[in-house]
Amino acid sequence: MLTQLMRDAAHSVYFSDAWLEDEVLSVPFSGGRVRFDLRARTVTGPSLKGPEITLSLDSLDEFVVDHYERMGETKTHHFYTVYLSRGDFAMAFQERAKEYFEYHPETSAEYERTCRRVLALPALLGLKAATEKELISGDVRPLYERKRGAESAAATGLGGLVLAGIGLAAYFLLRRRG
Repeated sequence: MLTQLMRDAAHSVYFSDAWLEDEVLSVPFSGGRVRFDLRARTVTGPSLKGPEITLSLDSLDEFVVDHYERMGETKTHHFYTVYLSRGDFAMAFQERAKEYFEYHPETSAEYERTCRRVLALPALLGLKAATEKELISGDVRPLYERKRGAESAAATGLGGLVLAGIGLAAYFLLRRRG
C-alpha cells in the first residue's frame, strides 16, 4: 500500500464531516475543503507539493484507500488515507478515527461514521480502489447527505425561541400599560 512517508505527507481532513450537495462531495480540512465533483468527474484540493490542483477522476493512475492503526492506552487510532495520482501530480487526504476500548454511544458513532464514509468513497465516485480493507458498495449517497430533519428542527427551535421572546415582550408591554 502506501509508504509511511506518503501517509505522513497527507493533508488532515474530516470525512466524518463531509457532505454531498448538488453532486459535489465537500470534505473539510483546516485550509478549506476538498471538492469531489461527481458531474464533472473531478477532484479539487491541495496537492502533496502544496498548491491546489484539479484531477480528473476518470484518468487517475492510482487511487488507494489505505488503513493502518496504532494502539494507545485507551483506544486504537485508525488512520485512513485516500491517495490519488495522475502523472507527477498527487493528492493524499487522511483522517484519524478513534476506536475506544470502552464503548460510548457518541464516540463509537463518530468512529463508525468516519470508517463508513471513507470505505464508501470509491463507490460514490464510481471507481475501483486499491485497498486491504473491505469497501462499502451499493447506494452510498445517504452516508454523505446532510440530515435535513436535524437542520429543520434546529431552525424551528430557533424560530420558536424568537416567537416566544416576542410574545413575552408583548405581554410585559401590555401589562405595563394596563
